[in-house]
Amino acid sequence: MLESVSALAALAALLLCGAWLGSGLPGRWRVFPVACTVAVLLALGWLGWSVDAQLPGESAPQAHEGYAQSQTCGSCHSDHFTAWKKTWHRTMTQDPTDETVLGDFNNVTFDSLGTRFRMFRRGADFMMELDDTEGRMRSQVSRLVSWPEGPPGILTFRVDRLLGSHNMQAYLTRLSDGRIILLPLFWHPSEKRWLARTAAFLVPPGEGAMDYTALWNAACVFCHNTRAHAGYIVEGNRDLGFDTRFEEMGVACESCHGPGERHAQANQNPVRRYLMNLTGQTDKSIVSPLKLDPVKSVEACGRCHGKWHSNEHATMLRHVDDFIPGGPPLAERYHNVFATQLPTPELGHGEQMEPKAGFFWPDWTPQSTAMEHQGMILSKCAEKGGMTCLHCHSMHRSDPDNQLKVQDDNRKPFEEHNASCTQCHKALASAEAIEKHAHHKPEGTGGRCVACHMPYQGYGLLKSARAHRITVPQVALTVSAGLPNACTTCHVDQTLKWASAKMTEFWNTPPVAVDAENSVVPASVVDMLRGHALQRALAVLSLRRAAEEGNPWVQRTAPLLLDLMKDEPYHTVRLLSFYALRAQPAFRDATFEYMEEPQERARLVESLRERLPPTAVEAADRAPLVELPMLQKLRAQRDDQEIFVQE
Repeated sequence: MLESVSALAALAALLLCGAWLGSGLPGRWRVFPVACTVAVLLALGWLGWSVDAQLPGESAPQAHEGYAQSQTCGSCHSDHFTAWKKTWHRTMTQDPTDETVLGDFNNVTFDSLGTRFRMFRRGADFMMELDDTEGRMRSQVSRLVSWPEGPPGILTFRVDRLLGSHNMQAYLTRLSDGRIILLPLFWHPSEKRWLARTAAFLVPPGEGAMDYTALWNAACVFCHNTRAHAGYIVEGNRDLGFDTRFEEMGVACESCHGPGERHAQANQNPVRRYLMNLTGQTDKSIVSPLKLDPVKSVEACGRCHGKWHSNEHATMLRHVDDFIPGGPPLAERYHNVFATQLPTPELGHGEQMEPKAGFFWPDWTPQSTAMEHQGMILSKCAEKGGMTCLHCHSMHRSDPDNQLKVQDDNRKPFEEHNASCTQCHKALASAEAIEKHAHHKPEGTGGRCVACHMPYQGYGLLKSARAHRITVPQVALTVSAGLPNACTTCHVDQTLKWASAKMTEFWNTPPVAVDAENSVVPASVVDMLRGHALQRALAVLSLRRAAEEGNPWVQRTAPLLLDLMKDEPYHTVRLLSFYALRAQPAFRDATFEYMEEPQERARLVESLRERLPPTAVEAADRAPLVELPMLQKLRAQRDDQEIFVQE
């Protein structure tokens, strides 16, 4: 709008200037300067519109076109560039410097699964050292890459690249053949501590610290950078490694808008820009996800915030992933991830691109973060209502933490007062309508649409994530498929039987039969004791949220959390149980090493058990949260299936 006004003002000024110049001339010569001004403007306009004709293509950018990089975009779009620089997308991949490295490399040690790590500096370099005197690391990594021969001992790696900076920061090292692998330790910024990778992701405990090490060139590079060239080099049957490059490090402007060189060239002519604004024309030299049809708009985000397997994986690895926003549908070049059997193409040295993993709950609701696309396309809001990611999120008008779109008046996220939903569901826009519909006070957590329709059913990087498959609360689905229920993830002190009765009371839904355990034991505790690893993780995360919100009932779960910290096999669940315990008043300053050997963990847990307030112990004796026979029954029923939940 501002540019349109400026264009009108400029045109008017030029015409007035021509009229003023002509005012001093005699007779018919007075119109000559005005005519010249009009002719110049028409010529400039023609030149402006003809720029596109001199450039390849009139439609959306094509994969083969040139990339301009974000700094070029910022020269014209300074406000968007400034907003993007504040996002975590920008720092998805970085070179290691004193400013970008968050981890403690001041000669510190960390013990994990019988291996001692040391992080230190060597001049300007950041180093990670592994004590591999037993040769375990070498044998584990050899399953992934060609490992140089030599005796076991101290392995020292230089940090050559960084991955992430928000929830976790991972450290990568480059091997001699160009392969770049993730090192075993992550830095947890909010806790300011080192974590084993097996704690950041929900994976079976494994045998050693290098388990589940990933090959960055073949997986991470595509979504953590702008137009990545994996550069896999093969001559005949000889695997020669990688020469990996990208157009720009991190997720930059052209990740969402497509290649911008043609756009930057075309818009060097200001007249073209002014005329385009005046006429309301869409600039076809660049992609705007806001102006794409809903399916393509969602796919612009879904290429990375989704699970995909390339149809031409070998070609993509040797050359480039040619996906660009607004281009051909994802389904034309990627496998359908909802297939019963997910493909696992092999890449050198027996590495499989995907570990054995489900990724979905039995009803196909995604279990992991970074799979928002699969959740959305299963939602009626997207299927029938044309909902896109941009109804709730914005790259340029949001808080960087979750990219939730904000209102202009108070910079408050839409999610906090339901504006993301009521922009379509207008009948629920008033506080009175929300209270009648949700049966919760509109100003409370239960009055938010997302609390019921996007419950915490996913996991990623030590956090629970809201489901992007938008549904209605269903106890029947919790019983049949095991998904956490929207009601009991907030009301952690209530049973599934209670939730079913409330739904019948509020919305006249048919009552659901539940087993004896879910009739008398809170659902959060049932999941905590007999659920599989993901259910246990999500249960303790719900208990942590409730403790942080000041729910005093949660203190009754402290003995059960202590038991998980002692006996839980999954590193992630042990750590999350400690975080949930620490959210309670009696344990605010507690410390616990989740990677200690079982005997030492047991000793640490017993010392923490002494912190239980006497009143809590007495109350537990009089009225235990779970009676002993039921407690033993639930523990005996624990689901020990292997669970993989990775991004």
